[in-house]
Amino acid sequence: MIFKPSRLLIVSAILLLGACAVYTTNNLVDRYGNASAKDREVIAIDANQVDYWRDVKPVLDNRCVVCHACYDAPCQLKATAPEGLARGASKDKVYHPQRLTAAPPSRLFQDAFGVEAWRERGFFPVLNEFKSSTEANREASVMYRMLQLKADHPVMLDTPLTKDVPVGINRDEFCPQAENFDAFANEHPQWGMPYGLPGLSKNEFTTLTQWVQEGGRYTPLSPLDTKLEAQRAEWEAFLNRTGNKGRLVSRYLYEHLFLAHLYFSELDQTTFFKIVRSHTPPGQPVKLLSTRRPIDDPGTQDFYYRLVRKQETIVAKTHMPYALNTERMQFWQGLFFNTNYTVGTLPGYDKKHIENPFLTFAQLPVKSRYKFLLKEAQFSIMNFIKGPVCRGQAALNVIKDHFWVFFVDPEVISEAKVAEFLQENADYYDLPNADSDVYLPLSTWLHYSHKQKKLLDAREAFLKEQLVDENRSITLDMIWDGEGNNKNAALTIFRHFDSATVEQGLVGAPPQTAWVIGYSLLERIHYLLVASYDVYGNVGHQLMSRLYMDFLRMDGESTFLLMLPSETRAQERQNWYRKASPEVVDYLKHPALDNRVEPDIDYRSSTPKLELFSLLEERLGDAVNHRRDLDNIDNKVVRKALKRLAKVKGKTTEALPENTYLYIHDGEQHFAASLLRNNAHLNITSMFREDKYLVPEENDVTVTNGFTGAYPIAFFDLDVEQLADFVDAVGALKSKDDYTQLVNQYGVRRTNANFWPELDKIHAALREFDPVEFGVLDLNRLQNR
Repeated sequence: MIFKPSRLLIVSAILLLGACAVYTTNNLVDRYGNASAKDREVIAIDANQVDYWRDVKPVLDNRCVVCHACYDAPCQLKATAPEGLARGASKDKVYHPQRLTAAPPSRLFQDAFGVEAWRERGFFPVLNEFKSSTEANREASVMYRMLQLKADHPVMLDTPLTKDVPVGINRDEFCPQAENFDAFANEHPQWGMPYGLPGLSKNEFTTLTQWVQEGGRYTPLSPLDTKLEAQRAEWEAFLNRTGNKGRLVSRYLYEHLFLAHLYFSELDQTTFFKIVRSHTPPGQPVKLLSTRRPIDDPGTQDFYYRLVRKQETIVAKTHMPYALNTERMQFWQGLFFNTNYTVGTLPGYDKKHIENPFLTFAQLPVKSRYKFLLKEAQFSIMNFIKGPVCRGQAALNVIKDHFWVFFVDPEVISEAKVAEFLQENADYYDLPNADSDVYLPLSTWLHYSHKQKKLLDAREAFLKEQLVDENRSITLDMIWDGEGNNKNAALTIFRHFDSATVEQGLVGAPPQTAWVIGYSLLERIHYLLVASYDVYGNVGHQLMSRLYMDFLRMDGESTFLLMLPSETRAQERQNWYRKASPEVVDYLKHPALDNRVEPDIDYRSSTPKLELFSLLEERLGDAVNHRRDLDNIDNKVVRKALKRLAKVKGKTTEALPENTYLYIHDGEQHFAASLLRNNAHLNITSMFREDKYLVPEENDVTVTNGFTGAYPIAFFDLDVEQLADFVDAVGALKSKDDYTQLVNQYGVRRTNANFWPELDKIHAALREFDPVEFGVLDLNRLQNR
């Protein structure tokens, strides 16, 4: 017999459950009194109490920050600073691809100050805010309850997580509060913290528990060293020069360095600063002037550029170190102040200037702007890779999985003529704004494609004048050689499905595509995807930013193609855009210059593109960074095996993750490497259904010396004696089951009993490889296989 509950019974059950919910909520109030927002910074703590900076921060950095950092921290709970824990969590998501209206920004240390202000913005506590006592601090703390939930329900070691513990950046998030935590725990007993990973060690758990029980308090950051303070004062004086020239230069620097982690390399390489706008001048406490984007109107003419100490734990996915030193100041002085030009009227923050940096900074020398960007070209590109736009496959499927980048030499074409061209065609350089139409992406794409065609017409006429009419040729000399030693002259970009990495040098085998970037393209990429991008914007803004990037990618590709023979250009373009939409094909056919101009390069082989890559590498010489080359590995056995691994191609690669870390040990010696899967595409012009355009039989892999990328997807720990068999097994992969066997034999699953010690080894290797660039990894993409 099937039991059918009566209507009365159902109603009674609902009332009972409701009463339980009320009881749970009121129980905390009954037991501990009413809750109120609590700021937790104190001047000092007792000697026998847990110290946040000495005891707690190391545990958080190594066990919690790996998931709870940046915009994509689950429930916006940031463990990167004590103020983040005091702020608490929110059910609102920063990355929300279906958002029809812009959301209010919620940036820590920027959009609100003090716990009460965050409560008014909808954030709820994860530390006790009822009357303080040891019991209340523990039982009314979501943080403690999450840790205890994991201790009570540990993961099953060395086996994949069950389906009721979903992982990945797109999983549903449940953000429990203290009042309803019992219901959450009953429904999801396996969801304790660290989520989907082994629990903390006994000592780590005890440290965090004691800190929570003592009230989760922390003392202020220790003051800066006097030498660092002096350096900060010197640089703030540089950034706040009087006069129109100084003010316009500082605006340009600010809009390009607002994401940088600045450090005084001659004094300290671990203390970082951020440039901000402040109501108050140097010498006074900073009173932040916060806007959604750095290009937005500050609302006052009386503001100052200040350097504030970076208060959060450095994480790899957002870490972009930028050195300030004597050489840098002299370089900027030469570019912008020892150059003969004048600045009349300062540009405002009206719509036309916000959307067009070529109008805003027209009075600054073009060559100075370009040399500023080129000097740290990796950083310039990395802003697009590590900035807020980088998160998610839909944002990154505008680029290939692996390609090389070169730059136009700033001395190739007359600066005066470039400046005149930019001014005459300024209308065609307008970028999509934050009010892009949510419902008409195709028509908006067509609108901008028409403007781009006009820009291409203008550029073609300009290049015809410079090349054809003046009887000049396209040669290898048009490529910037980094003055012979600047390692930014050649870059490699890897896309790992929904994340990306930019490296110096020509890493990996010759790729299918390459870009050649000049000043206007580099500037447009920055303003489209960095300075003008609003991570809290609506879906129309985010969609149009991605769609517009199509044009910029094609621009970089087309300039590279100009260096190839004309018949090769057509073949390459056709191969890059197989099965592209009619609108894209029409757009690609528009430029005609490449049918009329041949490069003055002595090609001697039947494979001009590969030959061009070789010629460019020869031209750049010592400016090519080789630190990722496998030849730098001094162990012959390891080097030989990894080179063999780098030859794996085709459908065999389908079972591999996009980014795999290999930790190899030979006695006390260890080696680090990354195995990157490069997916081949028919084309990358479609934002959706990327799987329809994949060509797995054309896939290949890149193996790098050292760990590459901030988002590892899989870990393998290998003894050198196992390496040859591991390479054989990878080359023989035919199915997901084969890959599972590979993990069974060599992998470090997220449920591995030694997972945390393994991660500590990886972090130590990263710090050893480059301490300045070191940042805590992000594990939100770690596989469950």
